[in-house]
Amino acid sequence: MRYLFILVFNFLLFSNPSFAIVNEEGSIEISSDHPASYSSVALLDETKTVFCSGTLISSQIVLTAKHCLSKREIKKLYVYFGENTNHLNESLLRPLTEVGFYGQRDDGKISFPNFDAAWVRFKGKAPKAKKAITLFNSDYQLSKSDLIHLAGFGESSLDKWSSRTGVLGAAETTFDYFLNTNIYHHLILFDGQDGKGACHGDSGGPAYIQVRGKWYLLGLTNGFDVSLTPKSMRRTFLEQAPYKVDCKFNQSLYTHVGYLKNWLTKSTGLNFGTSEKDVNQVNEKHVGFKAWCENVQSYQSEWVTVKSLIEYVLDNQDIAFDRKKVLQSCSYTLEVLNQLKSFNLTRYYKLGSLAPLEDVDFNYVRITKRDLSGIDLSPLAKMPSLERLVLSKNNLHGNDTLKNLFRSKSLTAMDLSGNQIESIDIQNKNHVLQELDLSGNQLEDLSELIGLSHLKKLYLAEQSIRIDLRPLLEMSSLTDLDLYETDVVNNDSLDRLQQQLIHLYK
Repeated sequence: MRYLFILVFNFLLFSNPSFAIVNEEGSIEISSDHPASYSSVALLDETKTVFCSGTLISSQIVLTAKHCLSKREIKKLYVYFGENTNHLNESLLRPLTEVGFYGQRDDGKISFPNFDAAWVRFKGKAPKAKKAITLFNSDYQLSKSDLIHLAGFGESSLDKWSSRTGVLGAAETTFDYFLNTNIYHHLILFDGQDGKGACHGDSGGPAYIQVRGKWYLLGLTNGFDVSLTPKSMRRTFLEQAPYKVDCKFNQSLYTHVGYLKNWLTKSTGLNFGTSEKDVNQVNEKHVGFKAWCENVQSYQSEWVTVKSLIEYVLDNQDIAFDRKKVLQSCSYTLEVLNQLKSFNLTRYYKLGSLAPLEDVDFNYVRITKRDLSGIDLSPLAKMPSLERLVLSKNNLHGNDTLKNLFRSKSLTAMDLSGNQIESIDIQNKNHVLQELDLSGNQLEDLSELIGLSHLKKLYLAEQSIRIDLRPLLEMSSLTDLDLYETDVVNNDSLDRLQQQLIHLYK
């Protein structure tokens, strides 16, 4: 029995660009009339070792994944038209001469899993036995009954001892659903029989579909995403290995090539036809999660935050929700977010603009160990139910929007510790804040705190400079003060405060 394991690479996780497809039940025979035999190709590096797959879509153009090529020098690479790269036939090698990327060459870290497409042009002509395959239309309604085959040059088995790369193979899979929103663009998800799916090995490889007896190129291998392919890829929250990929599941992610026709026609100078109209995108400012989710463009920093909020929902196990509906409906996602009530943005979630948080009904938000020096914090102050906010160790020194946090009408506890803040400018003198942690900063003037008329607990531990406590004598509401490892200018003020306070820590 021949085993197949086609590798697919998620460049966000691994250093060697490859991803895969598995067929542990026995591979499909690639006969001369199978599309893989005449249009699937291997991409080889300068040592003539396979690193990705691709598909011949014109006499000199191969379609593949962007992440396969974004960090490689194109003129050192080859396309190979044979079926076994371990026994090279030099007459089937063609050097690459040009590359075109969907979007920008290096925008994958932000836009993935979207727009993971690129084309290469090679020198000379394809061998006579090879021919280009037609791109599938974007207006066809896919169904689970469609015959879909995946192909590529990845590893040949789940068993690492018997596996080998570089041999063309194919496997059958099942269409799950199509996703095309402002967050996820023209993506196809396959979810077939276990042991017949994508894994580590050959990104850029084809997904073929047969309609009325004719084969077309439906998709190109994208890889895995922790939200979209949760069976194949999941978070571990471990420092050294934050994600785990399980190759036995046939749950994989592909880019629908029907939506690439306009780009291919414009960028190559050839005629690939036209794509169906894509999702509506407008470059305007919006208010709140739903508006940004429905209108954001992938190059905007708000897109990063919206996607992280969706991932946060999908990672949550505290409440029940419809996973596919979260991916497809911004209104429904907002409903689920509001049920969660809290947002703990660990380092496993990316963060852009905070604008999409503005109308989310969280009562607790925690964002730590980020660089927020240039981020507008104002949306946090507009959150309707926010009561507790933790922004510790975020390099807030010099952030002019820090003062806007004190305009919140609901915030009762705030942690700004470890930010090297030198001054606090409080805009709302009648702020409802009752607890404020300013430990680990370097505050020179505490007089602005007098405006916090409801403040009960103040933490000023580990200040890097000596502080003058006299302004605190005017704060009659203050009951608890933490001065651990902090030097004061006037000990008399400290003695007077000690008589006023319930708890003094030093």
